[in-house]
Amino acid sequence: MQKKLGLLNRENFRKTYLQLAIELDLIALKIHDKSTSGNQQYYLTEKGKALVKLKKNQINLMCYPYPIIN
Repeated sequence: MQKKLGLLNRENFRKTYLQLAIELDLIALKIHDKSTSGNQQYYLTEKGKALVKLKKNQINLMCYPYPIIN
């Protein structure tokens, strides 16, 4: 995630972005008892998935001001 966001400072990323996303229940740890493990992975919670979907819909509305009919 840090690389995808283009952030270089690992500690700043962890404190500023990662911890906040965990506290807001947007992402969760796969290895609960080893938060700093090099093998740690994260996954989107249902709340996180809903936020991603909402953001995608907002972007689509900005790009296409008229409803798209499938």
